[in-house]
Amino acid sequence: MESRSQQYYRDHEEELNELSNKIAILKDLSSDLGTTVQDQDDLLGSVGDSMSTTSAAIHKTAEKVSYMIHHKKVSLIYIVLLVLVVFLIAYMLISYLLRSH
Repeated sequence: MESRSQQYYRDHEEELNELSNKIAILKDLSSDLGTTVQDQDDLLGSVGDSMSTTSAAIHKTAEKVSYMIHHKKVSLIYIVLLVLVVFLIAYMLISYLLRSH
C-alpha cells in the first residue's frame, strides 16, 4: 500500500508535468508570435520604402508638370495623361510589392 507522502509526491509530479507541458505550449506560441511580428515589420518596412519612392516620383513629376505649365504651352490632355500614367505605375508598383511578400 502506498503511503500518503508517496501519493502526494506522485500527484505533485503529475501537476508539475502538466505545468511543464503548458509552459512549452506558451513558449511555442510566443515564438510563433515573435516570428509573425518580425514578418509584418519587414512587410511594413518594404511598403514604407516603396511609398517613399513613389512619393518622391510623384513630387518630381509634379515639379515637371508645373514647369511645363509655366514655361511651355502644353495641352491639358497631355498633363492629364501624364498624371494618369504616374498613378498607374505607382499602383502597379505597390500591388507588386504587396503580392511579393
